[in-house]
Amino acid sequence: MTESQSATTLQEDDMRITADHVINFLEISNDIYELHELATQSPDNMVHVSEEIKHNTDPNIARHKPIDGASVGNDIADDPIHAQHIQRLFPGLLRVEVLDHHPDHPLRRTGTLSQHLFHQEVPPSPKAFLPPPHQSQSILDPSPCCSENDPPRGKMPPHPTIDDLLLWETNIQATGVRKYPPPLGWIAALPVENVADVGSFWSGYPDVYGPLDAVKRPRRQDTTIA
Repeated sequence: MTESQSATTLQEDDMRITADHVINFLEISNDIYELHELATQSPDNMVHVSEEIKHNTDPNIARHKPIDGASVGNDIADDPIHAQHIQRLFPGLLRVEVLDHHPDHPLRRTGTLSQHLFHQEVPPSPKAFLPPPHQSQSILDPSPCCSENDPPRGKMPPHPTIDDLLLWETNIQATGVRKYPPPLGWIAALPVENVADVGSFWSGYPDVYGPLDAVKRPRRQDTTIA
């Protein structure tokens, strides 16, 4: 790293990483450091979300116990988090690709994208794919990752819409969400290995992909890189 550099990134030659991505990574990293500092200063070495739901503190409510060796269940939504678990958090970038507009592209064939994996188990939110002129109100926005003017650079399609984006190297079955104390708030979670899982509310809980006593949460297996 030279004196003129403040950060160095490594990625495949066809990936698009911008300064905004790097800044976002650094900002979230700093938020995690601050959260860890608060936890170490707390009497119980934990930080809490305000207005936590009842099951976090009610001993009479049974919590989910995983079958894959993880120390926490798949029903962690806004539980307090220990300083030791905060040390396991790190920001990540989800890889997406912008679908080629060429009509002969295999994914452009009729019915291919509408019959994607888990389309029955996890249908898209009605607020995710709003038609023009309401796209600005969609809960999904392609501009942070993939905005490109016309004429575009290289093979990048100009002005991609949310319908053009494909999740790459993972899928909804591996993901979860968790509400962390400020300044983080709600975060998408991709746990790596079971022994390192700090907990999140899995997209498959309680029985989206089948009975919990038979279905394990994907962790770095097959085509799902979590």
